[in-house]
Parts: sequence; C-alpha cells; structure tokens
Amino acid sequence: MNPIAAFYEEQRPDEALRLGDIVSGFAIGTINSPTRESDAFRLEVDKPKAVVMTPACSIGNRTILLAPLKGIDSRWLETPYLAQDLTNINRPMTRLQACPPGQLAKMGAPERAAIQADTTKALRLLAFFVYAPHDWLDSYEVKVNRNPARVGCYMVDFREIHRIKCDEIQSAENSPWRKAKLLQLSRNSRDELRTNLANYFGRPAPEDEV
Repeated sequence: MNPIAAFYEEQRPDEALRLGDIVSGFAIGTINSPTRESDAFRLEVDKPKAVVMTPACSIGNRTILLAPLKGIDSRWLETPYLAQDLTNINRPMTRLQACPPGQLAKMGAPERAAIQADTTKALRLLAFFVYAPHDWLDSYEVKVNRNPARVGCYMVDFREIHRIKCDEIQSAENSPWRKAKLLQLSRNSRDELRTNLANYFGRPAPEDEV
C-alpha cells in the first residue's frame, strides 16, 4: 500500500467531524494583546483550511478546537531523512535523522560523534504534525538553500490551537460536516496525531522532574 495514499481515509470518510479532519469555512481570530491596559490590541481574522483538534467524543455544545493548516518550514527539506518524506516528522526518529547536515558539520567532533552514535528514537519536532500531499491540497513553492522547490505537504502547529464557537455544532455527527469537511485522516494517521498531541501536552515540566 502506498504510504502517502494511506495517510487519508479515501473510501469511507465518516459522516461526522473527527480529530484530524481538514475543514474549511470557519473564521479563526488571533489577538495581538499587550499586557498594559492602555495599549491597543490588534485582531487578525482569517478563514484558512484548518484541522479539527477536538476528539470526536468531545465535539459539541457549539464549540470546537481548530488549528490552521499552514505551509511547512522549508528548512526541514535540508535534512535528507525529512526531505524523503516530511511525514517522518510525525514518527520517532534518531537525533541524526532530525539533524540538517549543515548543522552537524558545524558541531565539534565530540558532539557530532555523540549524535551519530545515538540510536534512540523519539519525537523530535514536538510542536508539529505534517499532512501528506493530496489532490485537494494545492502545492506551493518554497526556497531550499535558495533554490525553489514545490511541495504538497502542510502542517499544524500545536501552539496555534483556537477555540471556535459555532451554533451549528451540537455533536460530531450533528454539525456542518457536509459543508466543512474536506479530508479525513486514516485510522493510523489519526492515531499518530493523537500520540503526538499527548506527547506535546503531556511532557512534565523540568521542575516536576526533580
């Protein structure tokens, strides 16, 4: 089975909103808010393609969590293991697999040797989850070492999750999924997203590890 094709549920998407679905039509607002009451704030509103970040069993009460779907960081393509398949970011990898060759070359010999010898696999780019290319997602151009390259992958950043109020959302099934839902993750991909979310938000603070 083609791993890219298996990233999405193409045969039987659920007639409901699910964690990881790509949706459209929802307005997402971001406030640039200073801490001093006298200072003005700036509100930015957009209607991007977005990803459902609420588990299906928790969708309802006119509320859903969304994260905007964004273009990838072009610097990732400088790392051969990631350039081969950007969705590798979603899975555990070694420090060497996650390290750009240029960055590795600038390190001292002991640090470089330690990275090369370390076979421990872990999630390395913790705040991100990458979506595979799809015909319904436009490709776009990025610069890699000053050279143009076209990519079809997108990402979500767990630091950009927004709470959205929508009167049409009563539950995962009783929602505007017919109008909003574009793509659904396969079960394996959704499990990866769930694992990544749990890893990102479940990390203990350094002071709690003492």
